[in-house]
Amino acid sequence: MPISSSPFPASVKPHMYTIPIPGVKKRRFCHFSDTHLSVWDALSSPGQVSRALETERGWRATRDYFALKHEGALPPERLVSAQTHFENLLFASQDCDCLILTGDLLDYISFANVRYLDRQLSAFPRPYMAVRGNHENLAHEHRHEQGVPPAACLMDKPFQVLDFGDLLLLGLDDSDLRITSEQLNALEACAKTGKPLLVAIHAPILTEMNRSALSQAGDYDYFILNHSGCPTENTEFVKMLLDEKNNVRAVFTGHLHFQCAAPLKDGLWQYGVSQGIAGHLNEYIIGE
Repeated sequence: MPISSSPFPASVKPHMYTIPIPGVKKRRFCHFSDTHLSVWDALSSPGQVSRALETERGWRATRDYFALKHEGALPPERLVSAQTHFENLLFASQDCDCLILTGDLLDYISFANVRYLDRQLSAFPRPYMAVRGNHENLAHEHRHEQGVPPAACLMDKPFQVLDFGDLLLLGLDDSDLRITSEQLNALEACAKTGKPLLVAIHAPILTEMNRSALSQAGDYDYFILNHSGCPTENTEFVKMLLDEKNNVRAVFTGHLHFQCAAPLKDGLWQYGVSQGIAGHLNEYIIGE
């Protein structure tokens, strides 16, 4: 449920929510996604610089398109680079109890992008969970510079768990729009602890309760994890999330590039954050 706004840097647009969970200590979580960074540095070749600048120019047009379609023209203070937005979003999140990053922080894998992202997140002072998006899926080699190691700060395994004592955060790599049996087992293991569970993924989930909210996406088969013809593990994953005994209390996603907070079922909401490339941030007060 939304709550009133609080001060943030001028280029950051916050959306504020409460997620009351009885028996869980009150915490502040921040969440952003889809910054689509394309940076260059002193070690970049002229070709790498050219590609980064060209990609940034292309995303400016795409950013403006998504903004006009879903929220109206961006004000002047938010017409800054993706890199500036990224750094301002980190600054806005620096006092949170946990930062959730739901993919496509990088537009493509390059030496400069990886150096920049690892440097920025290694200096971030709070716990964070960073799952991969489709733009960071290493199988998409046509997108990436050859020989680049994956960013150390991004999830390098099928799942991760952050344990806050009275609360778990499970992050899953669904960057290829697939859920694996190993990830299903991880969800089951978290559920068996009996602790309330939060789940972070890149691609959102579609149910009858949020169908109208997600209809703006248009192409469900591209944007939705449980798309038509998806692997059976994907549909099993959704069933497990919706099963009350598994104690899932919220799902955090990216990918859509528009704000979309809507229930998956009664009592379980999915929080999609809008495009980080335009400075969007979700803030949650979790617990009681």
